[in-house]
Amino acid sequence: MHIFYHPQKSSVNDVVTLDKEESQHCLKVLRHKKSDQVYFTNGMGERYLCRIVGDQPGAAQLEVLSIESFTRPFHIHIAIAPTKQPDRIEWFLEKVCELGVDEITFLECEHSVRTKLKLERAEKITISALKQSKNFIKAKLNGLVKLDELIQTSQEGRQNFVAIANQPIENYLIAKVKKHTSYLILIGPEGDFSAAEIDQAISRGFLPVSLGESVLRTETAGIVACHLLHVANQIPTP
Repeated sequence: MHIFYHPQKSSVNDVVTLDKEESQHCLKVLRHKKSDQVYFTNGMGERYLCRIVGDQPGAAQLEVLSIESFTRPFHIHIAIAPTKQPDRIEWFLEKVCELGVDEITFLECEHSVRTKLKLERAEKITISALKQSKNFIKAKLNGLVKLDELIQTSQEGRQNFVAIANQPIENYLIAKVKKHTSYLILIGPEGDFSAAEIDQAISRGFLPVSLGESVLRTETAGIVACHLLHVANQIPTP
């Protein structure tokens, strides 16, 4: 069954109106009609089973029949330096949103090669990936933040990691993860973080971790980090 996006909480029997783009996809592209049943998610952990009750062009109306809620027992925040080529960071966005990520912050570092981002396009990519993967939680996107500002923030109970190349195997990320908590992992630009940035992060309590033996591109490192955090939380406790 097809799923659409509507960013608000609703109750059973509510009638919601999809925006123009979602309505066109529902009525014109997929050719849904009145009385058809579809889903929408609000990206806040809820999926709604609905019946189409209005099929005006650009304003599809859905009546909520039932609600399914979802909570993830851990929170993933990836802070990553944007790549020089926009398509590579867009590929990263798509894939981590398919895997499941809660928050993404774009970093400005000493070795950064991009200082401007099109957040509107990034939002569209996250929504598309949310629907395609049938996830219930949409990633929160934050614009460019200086690394030294981000690492000053603290959150009780959160594990903080900084991914660094050429780390010993005992620092493999999956071995350092505590299950069912919040995580912030820093992913540097091509050429990695500077030595001063690494020292600063470690001095603020960030654990240096490895993502494996290979030297990864920035966007690949972000995807691998997201996947490893999921795997670490799915491994049965001995």
